[in-house]
Amino acid sequence: MKWKDIFNLGIKMGQDSDIRNVDTPGSYTGSYSDCAIISGNENREVNTVYVAVDAGVAELLLVDELNRKGKKIDGVIIHHPTGPGGYNLTGVVDIQKYNWERFGVDPKAADRIYIKMVEEENIELSARNFLAVENAARFLDIPVICMHTAIDNIVQVFFENIFKKNNLGTVKDVCNEINSIYEVSKASKYGDGPYIIGDREARPGNIMVDMTGGIDPDPQIFSFLKKVGVNTLIAMHYGQDNVKAIKESKINAVISGHMASDSIGINRYCDRLESQGLDIVAGAGLYRHRRSGTNRSK
Repeated sequence: MKWKDIFNLGIKMGQDSDIRNVDTPGSYTGSYSDCAIISGNENREVNTVYVAVDAGVAELLLVDELNRKGKKIDGVIIHHPTGPGGYNLTGVVDIQKYNWERFGVDPKAADRIYIKMVEEENIELSARNFLAVENAARFLDIPVICMHTAIDNIVQVFFENIFKKNNLGTVKDVCNEINSIYEVSKASKYGDGPYIIGDREARPGNIMVDMTGGIDPDPQIFSFLKKVGVNTLIAMHYGQDNVKAIKESKINAVISGHMASDSIGINRYCDRLESQGLDIVAGAGLYRHRRSGTNRSK
């Protein structure tokens, strides 16, 4: 499989799961600014890929060493953005804005928060060094792709489909349902299981899934979500400022876990790659689980 075809497949899967296209098919046809071919000739033929949630120079050196020992890994796919994917991360935050508005947040309020988020995050990103992986990949001649929001879109729709009917009695039941997902249960065994912010015995009410859009939202958004009737959030991670704001807004939240949630989307991508004949080597942070050939959502 050509390197560019591996990348394009990930983008296509991300588009198919983009909530804008889920709501209005064909409304978004672009790429994602935090997904990129970091290194490697796009026409290079690839048979085996090392796939990780995170991978730095150390993982590239590991791949190089594995190849020296006969593993024959042809390329590396990283979920979290690096290179231009890192510096251009804010180009996908508009998906969050769309998600707020589909739940009823006033577009003008959503736009103000969105602009603030992008401005602040761009300042943070400009101080970062996202070039180390690209530099090492060139020296080691290892093709690298980063595939971020396309994967997060898959995670978003995965959870939306599970909780679309919302026939669960309590927030605790929502947490238990999430913990029954393979990747989450696997992470739980390492002590990285899902947890609840708020009242575990409350009814879930109106559930909003918040899994995509590049960065953590601004804490201001939670009071607006409460006003429009959101009762429970499902997210892969939130920082302390957001946890505080969620509590103050009297919203409940279930945090599914970062590595576990990312693994769900990556696994869907890996299943498709394997169906095209690629071999997958599961790397750092990936709880590998195959769903191909079944109708099970979990």
